[in-house]
Amino acid sequence: MGQTADLAAYIAELSWDDIPAELVGKAKAHILDTLGVALGGSLTDHVRQTAAVVEQLGGEPQCTAIGQNFRTNALEAAFLGGTCAHSIEFDDTGQYAHTGAGIIPGAVSLGEARRIDGKTLILAVIAGYELTARVSSAAGLAHRGRGYHPTGTCGVFGATAVGAKILGLDAKQTEGAFGTAASHASAITQYRCDGGPTKHIHPGIASRAGLLSALMAEACFVGTADVIEGQYGFLNVLSDGGDLDALTKNLGTEFGLTSSDIRPYPCCRQIHAPADLVLDMVHNKGVTADAIETMDLYVPAYSANQDWLINTDPPSSKLNAILSMPYSLAVAFIDGELTLRQFEENRVTDKNVHALALKLNTIEDPEMTKVFPIHRRARLEVTLKDGNKHALEIDDPRGSIQNPLPFSDVVAKFRDLAGSVIDEAALEGMHRHIENLENLADVSELASLLAAKDSPALTSAG
Repeated sequence: MGQTADLAAYIAELSWDDIPAELVGKAKAHILDTLGVALGGSLTDHVRQTAAVVEQLGGEPQCTAIGQNFRTNALEAAFLGGTCAHSIEFDDTGQYAHTGAGIIPGAVSLGEARRIDGKTLILAVIAGYELTARVSSAAGLAHRGRGYHPTGTCGVFGATAVGAKILGLDAKQTEGAFGTAASHASAITQYRCDGGPTKHIHPGIASRAGLLSALMAEACFVGTADVIEGQYGFLNVLSDGGDLDALTKNLGTEFGLTSSDIRPYPCCRQIHAPADLVLDMVHNKGVTADAIETMDLYVPAYSANQDWLINTDPPSSKLNAILSMPYSLAVAFIDGELTLRQFEENRVTDKNVHALALKLNTIEDPEMTKVFPIHRRARLEVTLKDGNKHALEIDDPRGSIQNPLPFSDVVAKFRDLAGSVIDEAALEGMHRHIENLENLADVSELASLLAAKDSPALTSAG
């Protein structure tokens, strides 16, 4: 058997007894976080526009549409939910992909349609993270270097694994589902050039395609074999052949979910370690924005060499600001925080922020490059106008697996984001159901709480 078949057999055979207790806890934290982010993201204009299309298309009302007041079929609910979860850039991240957005809303949607229990949902989520993490690690930086967005390309395999577990597919069916899913693997990063919102539908597309592939396998459609490692398979066509060992190394003893971080700031994950340093300087060193002469930031090569990340030009859109290291660090210095407010349209155009951003020099540190992406190190050296200097360094940003957020912070983030969309009773119900998810008899009890308390009105294009 090849690696695709090995992965399929693993997913088919994965059982509750194979899952360590601490992994169950982490899965529940990511489910709470992702659903909170999805509810918050449902308020964005491009999600509302997407929701209007999904509602217009109609379909069997099997599932709750996240953050809306209509129901739709499982595939369209997964597409909309995945889009919601990535639309404010606050969802979790793995080494290369934003995994949860393409996994969790779809798992809840199909789980609601099939009336699964909480244990099955947890298993499906863990299986999904496993495939996205392993395929994205195998594809590596060469895949990203070609302009692909692993959240969509690799995420389709994770979403397929979700469907396989929920539907109870055997190993052969699961391999066939992967064989179908690979033809859906598509997500390109041209959005970096103009800040278009296309990026945000990538996990939605992956989720829908993965679940569709699993449903087709359930109906006896047989996809091609060896689709990840084959001659014209995913790794050879969309990367440089990849690291085949990464697909199955320590399978069953090391879990993909453990490589996923929960984001404390709503911006590109590469910005988080430097942002921690900026906020440390503001709150613990007393550094003020108007006192700064220059800022030298040392980061791994991946961050230092990405024009879209280090460009000091004023952002041309909200998404460009979210992906901009100079803008994000400058606004954090000025405001003393880095929240959704710092990425609102009227803040992104602030000339004082742009002026400070011009003072940032981004420099590659070879030692940091050696340990990336396992560690996302950063060092910030700030020279003040009076000649004084401050320097701080960090090995791992807040929210990383090495420096995790306390669960209380995850709950606070969930309540802050979801509270604008659902009422207090639903907030409490979701928190309670997820904390006790392994004892939940029917996932539809959780899914029903994701409906909006009010109908969101469509506003200007986002």
